[in-house]
Amino acid sequence: MRGNCDIPDRLNTLRWTWLDLLEFLARNWPWLVLEESYPIPVSPLFPGSLRREAEHRWESGDLPEATIDREDEAVYRFLCRHDLAMALKGRFVPSLILMRQGHQYLVSCPALGLNLLRPYREIIDTLNALGDRLAAAVENSPEPRAKLAHELWQQRSGRLWAQVVPLRTGLEPAWLDGLAGHTAANDDWEIDPKQPDADTELLAAARMSTGHISFDNQRALLQRLRAVPPSRTPALDAFSTQLNSDFSETGRPFEQGYWLANWLRSALSLAPDEPAHPAKLLKQWGVAVDPISLPQCALEAIAAWGPRHGPVILLNQAADQQTEPVKPANLYRERSTLAHEICHLLIDRERALPVGEVLGGRVPEYAKKRARAFAAELLLPREVAASAIYTSATLTAAIAQLQQRFQVSRELTAWQMTNSGAFAALSSEEQALLSKIKRAGDWLPQIAALSD
Repeated sequence: MRGNCDIPDRLNTLRWTWLDLLEFLARNWPWLVLEESYPIPVSPLFPGSLRREAEHRWESGDLPEATIDREDEAVYRFLCRHDLAMALKGRFVPSLILMRQGHQYLVSCPALGLNLLRPYREIIDTLNALGDRLAAAVENSPEPRAKLAHELWQQRSGRLWAQVVPLRTGLEPAWLDGLAGHTAANDDWEIDPKQPDADTELLAAARMSTGHISFDNQRALLQRLRAVPPSRTPALDAFSTQLNSDFSETGRPFEQGYWLANWLRSALSLAPDEPAHPAKLLKQWGVAVDPISLPQCALEAIAAWGPRHGPVILLNQAADQQTEPVKPANLYRERSTLAHEICHLLIDRERALPVGEVLGGRVPEYAKKRARAFAAELLLPREVAASAIYTSATLTAAIAQLQQRFQVSRELTAWQMTNSGAFAALSSEEQALLSKIKRAGDWLPQIAALSD
């Protein structure tokens, strides 16, 4: 079977045996549809940067050679599942990498410097139509390879159903067996048999907390989420609907976060010099904010907002081994955490995070960077930070004034000052002071680093 594929501009028309592509789609269908996590601890914005970020991690010199070899193989296998160029055996074509992210797909073509966000349904419908067309072309072929490819394609839904839990959670079988109850695994995770590709709050919580939480804490977290009932939030939904209508997902994530925060401040009739109150706002919207105790765990908050549970935000108020409070336990950090979740509630329920988020866990980097910038700008607008620089007697006085007025940390204040229009007016000593303050707060929204 042969066919033509239109490729942009200077490249020639490609003629090839397109049975390779049908085999690729059929064999990798569950991963193309379900897999949302990278195979190693890196967080590129788009999958086209996975190899580069992996090599940067390996070049750090901190990892044993055996670990690097293992991770190198994991990255290769991931790309073999998600890069359509891998389908054409014996022919080199530019990579086209697809990776699901909630209700969207990340699409990367590194050779063209192209990275896109496209709707989930658009990509799935296109792949289904392509596979069906290829399968129809070989349906009556006597060749064993063509018959096998056709059979695999026709069986893709059943194979997807069997892989839902391991691919959506990213958990090893032994861990899954311990978390599951006494019913079938897919029932334990509240998966809809009619929509096995749809995420659930439990799957998302497991996937985003994996690697950041002990078995006992993860089991306690899932049990707690199972007990949360669904609730209606018409006021929140109205804001979200209007915002999604006005929002254009263009530009860098931190720029989008700034725009979203200013949109919300305007919608709430908040003047730039007026503090925002995330907890009060969430209460008005009907979003529960409750404590949860996950000892010796780096997770700051777990949020669920799907059809079965929530919306709810669970703040981790456990103590670590030194009995010091974890991040959300103080006022400044709690305000930043809640502002972060507000961004996801407003914009990401229809995009990257349709059922929930785990702050401090394996959250899609694109959505996470946008929410960090949103939280900082909502709590302390950059124009206010700039004004304080110009009108205060000293930089330290400006920081103290903003901290007290807006109930934010010194670190967040320093970041917003750095990203304000007044930063260039500071002396080199003052700029160095802001850099020192920023380094003291690794947990804070690192807005300046979001442009890379």
